[in-house]
Amino acid sequence: MIVVGVAVGLGASFSGLGGGFLMVPLGIFWGLSVPEAVGTSFLAIVVISLSAVIAHRRLQHVNRRMGLLLGAGGLLGAQVGARLLPYVAAATFKKLFALILVLLALRMALSKGKTPASPAITPESPTPGRGFWQALAMLLLGVLVGVAASFSGLGGGFLMVPLAILLGLSVQEAVGTSFLAILIISLSALVAHGKLAHVNYPIGLAWGGGGIFGAQIGARLLTYVSGPTFKNIFAAFLVILAIRMFW
Repeated sequence: MIVVGVAVGLGASFSGLGGGFLMVPLGIFWGLSVPEAVGTSFLAIVVISLSAVIAHRRLQHVNRRMGLLLGAGGLLGAQVGARLLPYVAAATFKKLFALILVLLALRMALSKGKTPASPAITPESPTPGRGFWQALAMLLLGVLVGVAASFSGLGGGFLMVPLAILLGLSVQEAVGTSFLAILIISLSALVAHGKLAHVNYPIGLAWGGGGIFGAQIGARLLTYVSGPTFKNIFAAFLVILAIRMFW
């Protein structure tokens, strides 16, 4: 399980996806219930995200303002998502999860690493007169991401990375900023799932422990490796995983 954590941490830190896209289906395959698989993944995501934030911060890949605002909104959303999960049947959850993975794969394969012509938001200084509305929009988006993340166990990076790119961040900044928000949201989700007894601590800590090392490697690889090639390979892997989940 530690080896799995290393692989998840590397892939998560490279892509900004948090790692839940691998840990949730693996947890289900290994016999955890759906709520346990989701809750346990958040324990590992907290550990991996903290390691990834430290690594990306050193490389100046983190937009603190955007990450904190998205994360703050996600605090509320994560509590809501955790309470919705027990009411969804396992078969329904697997099909929804498979659909999310396919959509995520399409987004990654079609993005081609494009960046906007001009940035919409700068790291620390919002556009004059629009700072309040930008902040409010990011808080509300954070709430939606928090609900989706806590419900699915994906951490929220699958929504935040493309959102951050659309708002004007580079791919590297989008990934690093995503992890700051993921860390905040995952902490909230972990508390919520922990209260509901959805967390298998030995498995979560094993995944997270391995993920610490993988996250450091992934952050550094992101600086050197071509994004489009990685995205296409990763998208193919997600489709295979989605097919396995669906059947």
